[in-house]
Amino acid sequence: MTSKQTTAITGFVKKVYLEYFGMRLGDQHKTWAPHTVCRSCVENLRQWTKGIRKSLSFGIPMIWREPQNHISDCYSCNANIHGINAKTMPLIKYPNLHSAIRPVPHSIDVPVPKFTNLDVISEIDDCETRDSLIREDEDFIPCVLSRSNSPQLFNQSELNDLIRDLDLPKESAELLCSRLKEKKLASPRNKILLI
Repeated sequence: MTSKQTTAITGFVKKVYLEYFGMRLGDQHKTWAPHTVCRSCVENLRQWTKGIRKSLSFGIPMIWREPQNHISDCYSCNANIHGINAKTMPLIKYPNLHSAIRPVPHSIDVPVPKFTNLDVISEIDDCETRDSLIREDEDFIPCVLSRSNSPQLFNQSELNDLIRDLDLPKESAELLCSRLKEKKLASPRNKILLI
């Protein structure tokens, strides 16, 4: 994408992303993570929050992970994106790699979410502020005693990674997700996604 087609990732984008996809936009402090977003997607998400647009064309966004090598697992090295223009853009073949898993369209297994309210997820800014302060403090040692003993829920991204890392078949993945939800260790909004 050209710089005219992308924009910075704002607080609004992060909040709507969480509301729509059920997962946080993470790894923004990593060099391999995208630091811009498609202007068209931002506009589509804005219209979704206002009820003008029913949904995006995909229900699971591109999943980015750190590339293991630059020969076969680096998205930038494997995507031939030189000379992009309006005519050539539809002809581009984007790779589906372990480090860059392509978006998944809406289906029965990936339903269209209903917009509720962005105020519900206002804790994002607090978490980001805390996380950035921790990263800046080289002497920071996490204190287990200061954290509550309450379980931390698996978000959609973490659940996808776990299922993929365990190489679970669909039935086992569904069972795992069901059991995690029963024990309140996974968000009820999580879906089983086999990519």
